[in-house]
Amino acid sequence: MKKSTYNLLTKIPIYGVLLKQSSKGEMRLCSPFLQDLAEEGIRPIEIYELLEEKYPGEVVTRDRFYEGYNKILELKFKQEINKI
Repeated sequence: MKKSTYNLLTKIPIYGVLLKQSSKGEMRLCSPFLQDLAEEGIRPIEIYELLEEKYPGEVVTRDRFYEGYNKILELKFKQEINKI
């Protein structure tokens, strides 16, 4: 990727998401929301895997992402209740 393109892409917010370059030279999406998920112990890949099972091959919309997020929260809550 050209340096000028990289410089431009890393400064454009896309729906609250910024592009950052990882130490391996890959472009990654960074979001404050994804950071919040990590603090709650939820990995976004878990949400995408759940949605892929339910909606195979379909596009993940914001509404579906939150549907998956809520389902993961529900499952984690049930696990916590069962531990008690």
